[in-house]
Amino acid sequence: MKVLIDMCFSSAMVELLEKAGINAVHWSTLGRGDAPDSEIMKFAADKRYAVLTHDLDFGAILAATIGQAPECSAGSKRKTSAPMRPGESHSRI
Repeated sequence: MKVLIDMCFSSAMVELLEKAGINAVHWSTLGRGDAPDSEIMKFAADKRYAVLTHDLDFGAILAATIGQAPECSAGSKRKTSAPMRPGESHSRI
């Protein structure tokens, strides 16, 4: 598995993931820090990276690509432990 870590996470995440046997790279080593999410997602899809992000708008980009984008994991603090259902709005967060 290859993981692209978004700018919202510390580059120290690379070392942490690599110690766990995961090939990881931080976006700051690949592109502009102010790159739009769409540029990061395109790079990840082209190079077959999963994306680790804290930005909830990545979900909208992922949905708009209809499965053509890379895997995307968004870390967030939720007020409920119930999982979100497909198509559910992030307004519950």
